[in-house]
Amino acid sequence: MRRYRLLLLLVFVVFMMTGCGANVTSELKFNKDGSGSRKVTAVISESDSKNLDDGFYELDELLESAAPEGVSLGRTMMENGDAKYEFVFNFDDIDDYNKKVKAITGKDHDATWYTNDSVFLSDITFKESQCTKDLIGWALDAFKDSKYSSFASNFTLYQVGDNEVFYNDELMYEGTKDPSFTVQNAAKLITTSMYSDYNQDGTYSKKFILQFEKGSLDKIDLNAAGKLLDQYTTKYKIDTANATITINLEGEEVNDFLKKADPSYDKSSFIFSNIQNIFQKRYEIAINYNLNKFLAQFSSEYPYIYDYIKLPEQMKSAQITHTNQGQDIKAAEGYDLAGIYRYDTDYEFTYHVNQVVNLKKVLVSYHITNDFAGDRTVKIYFDKNDCEITEAKVKEFYKDLKDTIEYADGDGESVISFISKFKLGDEVKNQYSEYSYEKLKRKNLKHVDYLFDESFQVTNYLPKIENYEWNLSRVSLNYDISIDKNAGMKKLLLNKKSYEPYQVAGKQGILPSDTNSAYLFQGSINAKEPLAISINFRTTDKMFYFWIILIIFLIVISGAGFAYYYFRKKQDKFQKNLEHYEDE
Repeated sequence: MRRYRLLLLLVFVVFMMTGCGANVTSELKFNKDGSGSRKVTAVISESDSKNLDDGFYELDELLESAAPEGVSLGRTMMENGDAKYEFVFNFDDIDDYNKKVKAITGKDHDATWYTNDSVFLSDITFKESQCTKDLIGWALDAFKDSKYSSFASNFTLYQVGDNEVFYNDELMYEGTKDPSFTVQNAAKLITTSMYSDYNQDGTYSKKFILQFEKGSLDKIDLNAAGKLLDQYTTKYKIDTANATITINLEGEEVNDFLKKADPSYDKSSFIFSNIQNIFQKRYEIAINYNLNKFLAQFSSEYPYIYDYIKLPEQMKSAQITHTNQGQDIKAAEGYDLAGIYRYDTDYEFTYHVNQVVNLKKVLVSYHITNDFAGDRTVKIYFDKNDCEITEAKVKEFYKDLKDTIEYADGDGESVISFISKFKLGDEVKNQYSEYSYEKLKRKNLKHVDYLFDESFQVTNYLPKIENYEWNLSRVSLNYDISIDKNAGMKKLLLNKKSYEPYQVAGKQGILPSDTNSAYLFQGSINAKEPLAISINFRTTDKMFYFWIILIIFLIVISGAGFAYYYFRKKQDKFQKNLEHYEDE
């Protein structure tokens, strides 16, 4: 067992043959923080010592031999020859006091300090059962077991005198009954202010300032106050000079605090998202909690919270819900919103911005040349709606796209252009587009057929936005298709409708025209619809005619050769006959 460093000077009249006994008194002192000391005193007169064989020395030896572990004894002689015995032990708080009393007496002790678990809320109320007799019990037992026990059974050995109890050097109790006292100690909370900062970059913080009456925090036990606050957070500062407690929390520290302050608080109680791309600013805050458990630890005649909120850079179309119970207060400097509400009610704050560019129109242009190559240009026109769009950001966003990308700001609108080139044999299938340009299987020897096929959709070029669907119902998709006359266009299919090169202008929403060098098809559909384009080309196979000519040429050459051979042979025969005739 730990040996307590006690100065024990027991003033104790062990016995008096005259039957008077010793008067035992006690002094209990408390400091403001609950620490203190306990002293028990007794005085034995010089005449009483004559009943001991060796006077006070014999009594010293008797008590020292019986003292519990941790108890040291001492005696002080007074000027009149009387002996004063006393012992003093110190303690850190009420729990330490009870522990040391039990170590000396062997009994559990019931001293209490606060009437409430909260050091801020409770007055100091000390109570205990009278224990002076118990504190000297070990000495009485030692005396009764000694050679003087016969005297002890016939005479009064001691009587309990007054017990004095002090708080901060002020006498609070004096008497022989169970001691108690009360000190008005509750720290009076005047105002509670909460400052919430939500930043553009997605970070956030909360600060609580609890303002008490001047001097209130000087009265309380700061160690006990710290232990109570530690149950919720360690990010606090107690300023006794200004009578404030400030709690500063950042990021997840906010959630950790609210989980401890509100038993019902969970991950669904706080939603905070910050999504930004070149087409969108989305910023959402939704928080709900109740601080009654935490603030109930304090004594306040005005149970309201002043709530101040700093928002990110203001955006259009912000939707705000803010708990404010009917009182208009001025926002603190640097903060955008202010409100007030009772801390025993639920608090709710929502701030929702979903700011997206306004699409105005889309233009898709195709240009196909006579060498079976071409290009497609997609232009998306929009109003930026305060979204931060630059050419660098556009190119970074579409860095995986192989198209040539151009960006320009115009009067009241901006435009992003996507330019892609294609040639015969290309086949592309990715998140942006799907097209092919191929040579078809031959059906006859005179012609060669080709097919350009694409399914184009505007939404493939727009970012996917969570919980948002692009409203394209009022956006038009304008297209123009330019096909070189010499490319051999046979048929154009637009969304499964067939058109010939020289169809009547305006039919089916198509405006074909015959320019000097190309066929131009123009039209418009709703941008939410896909644009399916299929162009058939047919060209004459020049090799087919080459082989025909070659065959004819060979036939002619062969015929000429045969004729030459035939007539030469005839001539040779005729010559021979002529020579034969002349010889005869």
